[in-house]
Amino acid sequence: RFRQLLNAFVGDSSVSFWGIIGDNWYDQNGEISAQAFAQLSTAVKSKFLYVSPGNHDMWVDGSPLTAVDEDQFGNGFMQYYPQDTVATLTNDLFDFSVDPDASNVTFKRSAATDNFFSYSVVGNVGLILYTSVAEYSASLPSFDEACSFMAADDSVDVVLLTAHWNAPGDGAGLKMPPGELIHFVQKDLDSCGGLKDKMYFIEGHMHCNKVLQGGKGFLIAGQGMEGCGNYGFPVFQTTEDGRFQVLYFPVADSDGLDQYDDLMACLDSNGIDGCLSFAETWLDVEI
Repeated sequence: RFRQLLNAFVGDSSVSFWGIIGDNWYDQNGEISAQAFAQLSTAVKSKFLYVSPGNHDMWVDGSPLTAVDEDQFGNGFMQYYPQDTVATLTNDLFDFSVDPDASNVTFKRSAATDNFFSYSVVGNVGLILYTSVAEYSASLPSFDEACSFMAADDSVDVVLLTAHWNAPGDGAGLKMPPGELIHFVQKDLDSCGGLKDKMYFIEGHMHCNKVLQGGKGFLIAGQGMEGCGNYGFPVFQTTEDGRFQVLYFPVADSDGLDQYDDLMACLDSNGIDGCLSFAETWLDVEI
Protein backbone atom coordinates (compact mmCIF):
# COMPACT_ATOMS: atom_id res chain seq x y z
CA ARG A 1 0.00 0.00 0.00
CA PHE A 2 2.70 2.47 0.94
CA ARG A 3 4.55 1.99 -2.33
CA GLN A 4 1.40 2.48 -4.42
CA LEU A 5 0.26 5.49 -2.42
CA LEU A 6 3.68 7.13 -2.61
CA ASN A 7 3.80 6.60 -6.37
CA ALA A 8 0.29 8.03 -6.72
CA PHE A 9 0.81 11.11 -4.54
CA VAL A 10 4.41 12.09 -5.30
CA GLY A 11 4.16 10.98 -8.91
CA ASP A 12 1.27 13.42 -9.47
CA SER A 13 2.19 16.16 -11.94
CA SER A 14 1.18 18.87 -9.45
CA VAL A 15 3.82 17.81 -6.90
CA SER A 16 7.14 19.69 -6.96
CA PHE A 17 8.97 18.01 -4.07
CA TRP A 18 8.56 15.51 -1.27
CA GLY A 19 10.35 14.62 1.91
CA ILE A 20 11.24 11.86 4.34
CA ILE A 21 11.86 13.29 7.78
CA GLY A 22 13.73 10.50 9.45
CA ASP A 23 13.86 6.80 10.23
CA ASN A 24 14.25 6.22 6.50
CA TRP A 25 13.34 2.54 6.19
CA TYR A 26 15.12 1.75 9.51
CA ASP A 27 18.17 0.82 7.49
CA GLN A 28 21.54 0.04 9.05
CA ASN A 29 23.54 -0.84 5.94
CA GLY A 30 21.68 0.36 2.82
CA GLU A 31 20.10 -2.92 1.75
CA ILE A 32 16.54 -1.99 2.72
CA SER A 33 16.84 1.46 1.14
CA ALA A 34 17.85 -0.04 -2.18
CA GLN A 35 14.83 -2.34 -2.10
CA ALA A 36 12.47 0.51 -1.17
CA PHE A 37 13.59 2.92 -3.87
CA ALA A 38 13.54 0.17 -6.50
CA GLN A 39 9.75 0.06 -6.01
CA LEU A 40 9.24 3.77 -6.66
CA SER A 41 8.32 5.11 -10.07
CA THR A 42 10.60 7.23 -12.21
CA ALA A 43 8.16 10.11 -11.70
CA VAL A 44 8.70 9.92 -7.94
CA LYS A 45 12.47 9.62 -8.18
CA SER A 46 12.56 12.60 -10.56
CA LYS A 47 11.14 14.97 -7.93
CA PHE A 48 13.20 16.98 -5.48
CA LEU A 49 13.65 14.93 -2.30
CA TYR A 50 14.31 16.59 1.03
CA VAL A 51 15.43 14.55 4.03
CA SER A 52 16.24 14.95 7.68
CA PRO A 53 17.72 12.08 9.73
CA GLY A 54 15.91 10.43 12.59
CA ASN A 55 17.18 8.55 15.61
CA HIS A 56 17.08 5.21 13.78
CA ASP A 57 19.26 6.70 11.02
CA MET A 58 21.93 7.30 13.60
CA TRP A 59 21.49 4.25 15.80
CA VAL A 60 19.36 1.47 14.38
CA ASP A 61 17.97 0.59 17.82
CA GLY A 62 16.85 4.22 18.14
CA SER A 63 18.96 5.54 20.99
CA PRO A 64 22.60 6.57 21.52
CA LEU A 65 22.46 4.58 24.75
CA THR A 66 22.05 1.34 22.78
CA ALA A 67 24.41 2.16 19.89
CA VAL A 68 26.50 -0.63 18.41
CA ASP A 69 29.61 -0.46 16.24
CA GLU A 70 27.61 -1.64 13.21
CA ASP A 71 25.42 1.50 13.28
CA GLN A 72 25.99 4.12 10.59
CA PHE A 73 25.80 7.13 12.97
CA GLY A 74 24.44 9.23 10.11
CA ASN A 75 27.52 8.73 7.92
CA GLY A 76 25.69 6.39 5.58
CA PHE A 77 22.58 8.58 5.64
CA MET A 78 24.34 11.78 4.59
CA GLN A 79 25.99 10.03 1.62
CA TYR A 80 22.91 8.11 0.47
CA TYR A 81 20.79 11.29 0.69
CA PRO A 82 23.25 14.09 -0.16
CA GLN A 83 21.80 17.56 0.44
CA ASP A 84 23.20 21.04 -0.14
CA THR A 85 24.20 21.44 3.50
CA VAL A 86 26.20 24.04 5.39
CA ALA A 87 28.98 21.45 5.61
CA THR A 88 29.71 22.17 1.94
CA LEU A 89 30.76 25.72 2.85
CA THR A 90 33.96 24.45 4.47
CA ASN A 91 34.34 21.00 2.89
CA ASP A 92 34.28 19.58 -0.63
CA LEU A 93 30.93 17.95 0.17
CA PHE A 94 30.84 16.16 3.53
CA ASP A 95 32.36 16.87 6.92
CA PHE A 96 34.08 13.68 8.07
CA SER A 97 35.87 15.41 10.94
CA VAL A 98 33.93 13.47 13.58
CA ASP A 99 34.81 9.81 13.92
CA PRO A 100 32.00 8.14 15.91
CA ASP A 101 34.39 5.32 16.81
CA ALA A 102 37.03 7.63 18.28
CA SER A 103 37.62 7.34 22.00
CA ASN A 104 37.03 11.07 22.58
CA VAL A 105 33.50 11.07 21.16
CA THR A 106 30.73 11.39 23.76
CA PHE A 107 27.92 8.88 24.21
CA LYS A 108 25.99 10.66 21.42
CA ARG A 109 27.94 9.08 18.58
CA SER A 110 27.01 10.72 15.28
CA ALA A 111 28.51 12.36 12.23
CA ALA A 112 29.14 16.12 12.30
CA THR A 113 25.72 17.74 12.46
CA ASP A 114 26.51 20.35 9.76
CA ASN A 115 26.07 17.48 7.32
CA PHE A 116 22.32 17.59 8.04
CA PHE A 117 21.58 21.33 8.03
CA SER A 118 20.27 22.62 4.72
CA TYR A 119 18.05 25.41 3.46
CA SER A 120 16.60 26.15 0.04
CA VAL A 121 13.61 27.58 -1.79
CA VAL A 122 11.24 25.80 -4.18
CA GLY A 123 8.83 28.21 -5.82
CA ASN A 124 7.49 30.33 -2.97
CA VAL A 125 8.21 27.79 -0.22
CA GLY A 126 11.37 27.90 1.86
CA LEU A 127 12.66 24.79 3.60
CA ILE A 128 15.01 24.59 6.57
CA LEU A 129 16.05 21.07 7.56
CA TYR A 130 18.35 20.06 10.40
CA THR A 131 18.99 17.36 12.99
CA SER A 132 17.90 17.68 16.60
CA VAL A 133 21.07 15.84 17.61
CA ALA A 134 22.86 19.18 17.19
CA GLU A 135 23.33 21.57 20.10
CA TYR A 136 21.15 24.67 20.13
CA SER A 137 23.82 27.33 20.73
CA ALA A 138 26.17 25.83 18.15
CA SER A 139 23.35 25.79 15.58
CA LEU A 140 22.32 29.43 15.93
CA PRO A 141 24.70 30.78 13.25
CA SER A 142 23.24 28.34 10.71
CA PHE A 143 19.68 29.24 11.61
CA ASP A 144 20.56 32.94 11.36
CA GLU A 145 22.05 32.34 7.92
CA ALA A 146 19.02 30.35 6.77
CA CYS A 147 16.47 32.84 8.07
CA SER A 148 18.40 35.78 6.59
CA PHE A 149 18.40 34.00 3.24
CA MET A 150 14.63 33.48 3.40
CA ALA A 151 13.96 37.05 4.53
CA ALA A 152 15.97 38.48 1.62
CA ASP A 153 13.91 36.55 -0.95
CA ASP A 154 10.65 38.40 -1.62
CA SER A 155 9.22 35.36 -3.39
CA VAL A 156 9.15 33.28 -0.18
CA ASP A 157 5.64 33.16 1.29
CA VAL A 158 5.99 30.09 3.52
CA VAL A 159 8.94 28.68 5.49
CA LEU A 160 8.85 25.08 6.73
CA LEU A 161 11.18 24.33 9.65
CA THR A 162 11.65 20.58 9.63
CA ALA A 163 13.37 17.88 11.67
CA HIS A 164 12.55 14.40 12.91
CA TRP A 165 12.20 14.53 16.69
CA ASN A 166 9.08 15.87 18.43
CA ALA A 167 10.58 15.94 21.94
CA PRO A 168 14.00 15.85 23.62
CA GLY A 169 15.42 12.38 24.18
CA ASP A 170 16.54 9.47 22.02
CA GLY A 171 19.47 11.66 21.00
CA ALA A 172 17.62 14.97 20.60
CA GLY A 173 18.88 17.88 22.65
CA LEU A 174 16.97 20.51 24.62
CA LYS A 175 15.29 23.21 22.50
CA MET A 176 16.02 21.23 19.32
CA PRO A 177 12.70 19.56 18.30
CA PRO A 178 10.98 21.86 15.78
CA GLY A 179 7.95 22.58 17.96
CA GLU A 180 10.27 24.00 20.62
CA LEU A 181 13.01 25.40 18.43
CA ILE A 182 10.69 27.59 16.33
CA HIS A 183 9.91 29.72 19.39
CA PHE A 184 13.50 29.96 20.60
CA VAL A 185 15.01 30.99 17.26
CA GLN A 186 12.26 33.54 16.67
CA LYS A 187 13.06 35.04 20.09
CA ASP A 188 16.85 34.80 19.90
CA LEU A 189 17.42 35.72 16.24
CA ASP A 190 15.97 38.83 14.60
CA SER A 191 16.26 37.16 11.21
CA CYS A 192 13.99 34.29 12.28
CA GLY A 193 11.71 36.54 14.31
CA GLY A 194 10.98 38.51 11.15
CA LEU A 195 9.62 35.32 9.55
CA LYS A 196 7.17 34.61 12.37
CA ASP A 197 4.07 35.00 10.21
CA LYS A 198 5.52 32.83 7.44
CA MET A 199 7.15 30.06 9.46
CA TYR A 200 5.59 26.70 10.31
CA PHE A 201 7.16 23.54 11.66
CA ILE A 202 7.04 19.87 10.73
CA GLU A 203 8.15 17.05 13.01
CA GLY A 204 7.82 13.29 13.30
CA HIS A 205 9.21 10.58 15.63
CA MET A 206 5.90 9.88 17.40
CA HIS A 207 3.90 7.69 15.03
CA CYS A 208 0.91 9.98 14.60
CA ASN A 209 -0.53 12.46 12.12
CA LYS A 210 -2.04 15.58 13.68
CA VAL A 211 -2.12 19.37 13.79
CA LEU A 212 -0.03 21.05 16.50
CA GLN A 213 -0.07 24.43 18.23
CA GLY A 214 -3.23 25.67 16.56
CA GLY A 215 -1.96 25.13 13.03
CA LYS A 216 1.61 26.40 13.42
CA GLY A 217 2.97 22.88 13.25
CA PHE A 218 2.27 19.41 12.00
CA LEU A 219 3.21 15.98 13.31
CA ILE A 220 3.68 13.67 10.34
CA ALA A 221 4.74 10.17 11.29
CA GLY A 222 1.62 8.00 11.03
CA GLN A 223 2.87 5.65 8.36
CA GLY A 224 1.86 2.24 9.65
CA MET A 225 3.66 1.70 12.97
CA GLU A 226 1.96 1.65 16.35
CA GLY A 227 1.15 5.12 17.66
CA CYS A 228 -2.05 7.16 17.43
CA GLY A 229 -3.60 4.57 15.15
CA ASN A 230 -3.90 6.73 12.05
CA TYR A 231 -2.29 6.33 8.66
CA GLY A 232 -2.41 8.90 5.88
CA PHE A 233 -0.63 11.36 3.61
CA PRO A 234 -0.36 15.15 4.04
CA VAL A 235 -0.12 17.50 1.07
CA PHE A 236 1.32 21.01 1.53
CA GLN A 237 0.47 23.46 -1.22
CA THR A 238 0.33 27.12 -2.13
CA THR A 239 -2.40 28.17 -4.53
CA GLU A 240 -2.58 30.63 -7.39
CA ASP A 241 -5.11 32.72 -5.46
CA GLY A 242 -2.62 33.28 -2.63
CA ARG A 243 -3.32 30.66 0.00
CA PHE A 244 -1.24 28.15 1.94
CA GLN A 245 -3.04 24.89 2.55
CA VAL A 246 -2.25 21.65 4.34
CA LEU A 247 -4.52 18.82 3.27
CA TYR A 248 -4.49 15.46 5.01
CA PHE A 249 -5.67 12.35 3.20
CA PRO A 250 -6.59 9.64 5.76
CA VAL A 251 -6.03 6.13 4.46
CA ALA A 252 -6.87 3.96 7.47
CA ASP A 253 -7.13 4.14 11.24
CA SER A 254 -7.64 1.94 14.27
CA ASP A 255 -11.31 2.94 14.49
CA GLY A 256 -12.08 0.96 11.35
CA LEU A 257 -11.59 3.50 8.56
CA ASP A 258 -10.09 1.99 5.41
CA GLN A 259 -10.53 4.02 2.25
CA TYR A 260 -7.42 2.78 0.49
CA ASP A 261 -9.19 1.18 -2.47
CA ASP A 262 -11.47 4.16 -3.12
CA LEU A 263 -8.66 6.70 -2.67
CA MET A 264 -6.30 4.83 -4.99
CA ALA A 265 -8.98 4.49 -7.66
CA CYS A 266 -9.63 8.22 -7.48
CA LEU A 267 -5.94 9.17 -7.59
CA ASP A 268 -5.32 6.89 -10.55
CA SER A 269 -8.19 8.48 -12.48
CA ASN A 270 -8.23 12.08 -11.33
CA GLY A 271 -4.97 12.98 -9.58
CA ILE A 272 -4.72 14.80 -6.27
CA ASP A 273 -6.75 17.84 -7.32
CA GLY A 274 -9.62 15.59 -8.36
CA CYS A 275 -9.73 13.75 -5.04
CA LEU A 276 -9.99 16.57 -2.52
CA SER A 277 -13.23 15.11 -1.17
CA PHE A 278 -11.09 12.48 0.58
CA ALA A 279 -8.99 15.10 2.38
CA GLU A 280 -9.29 16.89 5.70
CA THR A 281 -8.27 20.56 5.65
CA TRP A 282 -5.65 21.00 8.35
CA LEU A 283 -4.78 24.56 7.39
CA ASP A 284 -6.05 27.14 4.89
CA VAL A 285 -4.63 30.65 5.30
CA GLU A 286 -3.94 33.64 3.14
CA ILE A 287 -0.30 34.35 2.31
